[in-house]
Parts: sequence; structure tokens; C-alpha cells
Amino acid sequence: MRGMRERKDLGPLYFIRGSDKIWKEACAEVHTFVDEHIQKAMERKNMQSQGAFVDILLSELGDPLKVRSQLLNMFQAARDSTAISASNMFFNLARHPLVWNKLREEILAISGPLSFELFKSMKYLQCVLKESSS
Repeated sequence: MRGMRERKDLGPLYFIRGSDKIWKEACAEVHTFVDEHIQKAMERKNMQSQGAFVDILLSELGDPLKVRSQLLNMFQAARDSTAISASNMFFNLARHPLVWNKLREEILAISGPLSFELFKSMKYLQCVLKESSS
């Protein structure tokens, strides 16, 4: 892997100690991406507009750092069942380009804020998710 150096104490997993520059840069990039969306939600909050998941989290928790932590915890594939389902879905999408392209078209057609209701209304996405988890 890029940037992976071995150390005697942890072997290839030495990055867990936090000394890997590439790992830290990747974390900072993810945090910046999520923080931008939290900032947009904070601006919408000032306009009394809610509806997106991040808006609801922000109104419940108040603290942008807590919101970021909750969002990252929810969307990362850190749980076995989530990781297995996501891996299976991408494995199959990689082998079926027609399905991939149709799903991509549906996702690219999204305009406006993301919400749970929006995801539930995306028929092709729902079919792909159901097919991947069965």
C-alpha cells in the first residue's frame, strides 16, 4: 500500500499509532468534506430551513464536532454487516456495467439536499441495495 512502512512493534499496522502522514492527510480530507456540509447546514439553520439528515443532527446535537462524529460513524463501513453488504454491492456493480451506469444516472440526477426520504424514493438504488443484501 502507498505510504505503508513496517515497524517492528506493529508491523504493517503501525499507522494505528498515528504516525503515518498519509493516514492523517486522508483523515483531514474526510473531515474537511464533512465539515463543509455541516457549515452549509448551519447556514440553512439560520434561515429556519430543515429537512436534510445533517440539519436534524445539528438541531439535536448543536455541536458541529459531535455532528461530524455521528455522520462519520453512521456512513463508514465499520460494522461487519455494513462492510459485507457494501463490499458485495460494489463487487457486483463492478461486474455489471449496465447496472452501474443506470444507478449512476439516477444518483447524478439528484438536485437539492440529501435526505432519508430522497434515498427511499430512488427506486433503482433501493433495488440495488435489496439485491446486494439478499
